[in-house]
Formats: sequence, structure tokens, C-alpha cells
Amino acid sequence: MLSLKRREHKHHRGEARILLRVVLVDDERCVLEELEFLLQGKVDIIGKFNNSIAAVENIADLAPDAVLLDVEMPGLSGLEAASEILAILPEVAVMFITSYGHYAVDAFELNAVDYLVKPVQADRLNKALERIGRRMMEGQQDEAMHKLDRWLNNSLSANRQARVSLWSEGHLKLIPVEKIACCFLAKGMRQVSVVAEGQVYQAKDGLMQFVAKAGLAHLLRCHRSYFINPQWITGLEQGADETLNAEIPSFTEKIPISRNYKQEILKALQLRNKA
Repeated sequence: MLSLKRREHKHHRGEARILLRVVLVDDERCVLEELEFLLQGKVDIIGKFNNSIAAVENIADLAPDAVLLDVEMPGLSGLEAASEILAILPEVAVMFITSYGHYAVDAFELNAVDYLVKPVQADRLNKALERIGRRMMEGQQDEAMHKLDRWLNNSLSANRQARVSLWSEGHLKLIPVEKIACCFLAKGMRQVSVVAEGQVYQAKDGLMQFVAKAGLAHLLRCHRSYFINPQWITGLEQGADETLNAEIPSFTEKIPISRNYKQEILKALQLRNKA
């Protein structure tokens, strides 16, 4: 096993950025060398293994962002190794690189980011790495939002309001907070839209300011620009890339539920249905 220190990569504009930390696992040395050549300058290869068991044993210490591994290896198959690795590092991105296409279904059941068949094409590999990078950035941003949401709920729990002031066609109205199904900041819009009993109102505050000011504990973030009250969800449909779209009464638009907030919304719906 070869372990390397994290490196910084210079952008074309001169600023430094951290490369993805990657571990390679394949029992064929020539494949490891080929992958290292294809990945040169694009990622930080912090470990190379020709033994899947050794990879699993060292994965916690290495803590990579992504693992690229073969499927068929002696001792412990790539699928088995990936399962063990994900049990240790649930957030790590797994990419399978193999000569056998018939394992693809099993690979994606493990939530593999991609499944590349040898010989690996450089453009396919680059696209997969870009997808991992985007997922990491989204995860960091969403974690920051989760922390902010927790702060809002904890610090504003004593400041709940029974009604909020909202605008509709130039008129100010007082709306009971329990009637609010969702609020969102649509792309290109400056004002927050608030949906209550099928009517769309406008709030003068920003999205986070409105939620904080109203003390809306029953609203959960379902997307970067949307909050929803699970009590008002009447239906769900599958979206692209593991997302969902929610339906609320008397509102024709679907409310997006992103992958990172899906489990929290589904859990809230289960609790609602048990009540």
C-alpha cells in the first residue's frame, strides 16, 4: 500500500483548491498503474491496494473522499469490500471499475456513484469524478443549512407566533401559522412566496428571516430554497437523481424535495401517519 499526503492543486487563475482524496483498489498492478496515469493531476491518490481486505482494514485511517475498486478480487470481492467500507465511512463515494458489466445492478444497490467497464475511458472517468465533487460540495452546503435550521429551532422556540403578516395583491393579511403549507424563494424572485390554503402570499422578509421571525417549528427544509409543513403533503412522486416532488392542497406546482432532505421528510410523514 502506498500512502501519500494531501496535495493542493493550482487553478488556472492561480488559487489553490483541495483535490478529491482517492483510494484505488485492484488486484492487477497494471490496472492500478493505468488508473494512476488517468487520474494524475486530477485527484489526490492517498492509497493504492492490490488486496481488498487490506483496503478495508486501512480505510478508516485514510478517510478518503472516494474509493475506486474492482469487483472481482480474491479473498473479498469488490462488492463485499464496498459494503464494509460504507459501514465504516457512510459518506464515502464508491466507484466500481471492472471488466464485468453484469455486476452493475448489485453495484448501484450499494449506491455506487458510477460503474465503469474496462478499459476505462478518460472522459467517463472525468465525468464521474466531477459528479463526486459536486455531491461533496452539495453535502457541505446542506450540512451548513442543517446547522442553521437547528439553531433556528433551538433559539426561537420561545418566540412562536399564532399569526404572521403576509401580503396579497397589495393587502396585508394575518395568516394562522398552522395554515402555512410551504414557503419558498423562487428562482429570479426577490420576495418569498408563502402558500396557505391554496393561496399564494408574499413575505417582505428573506426566506430564513421569515422562518425565524414566524418561529415556524412545523416547517422543515426540503430544498435549499423551500420549507414545507409535512402535515399538508397529500402526495409524493419520484423525481430525478433520488429526489421527490410533493403535492399540497389547491396548489398546482410541485414542491421539490432534494436527496439530502428526503429521509427527514419521509420520517416526518411516518410520524404524522402514526398519530
